[in-house]
Amino acid sequence: MTYTIAVFLWRAPHVTPTEFKTHYETKHIPLLLSVMGSIFPKKHTRYYLPKHAAPTSPDNPTPTYVPTVFMGTPEDFSYDVIAKLEFEDEKGFHAFFAKFMEPEVSRVLGEDEEKFVLRSMLRSVKVEDGVVTLRDA
Repeated sequence: MTYTIAVFLWRAPHVTPTEFKTHYETKHIPLLLSVMGSIFPKKHTRYYLPKHAAPTSPDNPTPTYVPTVFMGTPEDFSYDVIAKLEFEDEKGFHAFFAKFMEPEVSRVLGEDEEKFVLRSMLRSVKVEDGVVTLRDA
């Protein structure tokens, strides 16, 4: 049975949503793959919240970015991506996490994350395997 972790990441304040996604996809994921090697999750899926610039004003000329919200408020969805990491089993996750916490690996990944992630807001949690319902054809 797979072991799945959901990770919620917020972009650094100086980074736009486009810059965040570009850096994550073109720099951080390749770095993570190279550092973790064979203990990289069997599947690493990222779900980005598309965000658009909110109107600015003379009092607040700095752009803020908000998601399209159907229920709730933009503040309820302040994170920028949900990453789903799927491992073969719990042992695989613990091997990954142990390597992630090694001082040199943590330093290398942390230096890159400082460029685009608000690290103080990083959150992760174990989730169950998904339950899927399909409509009839």
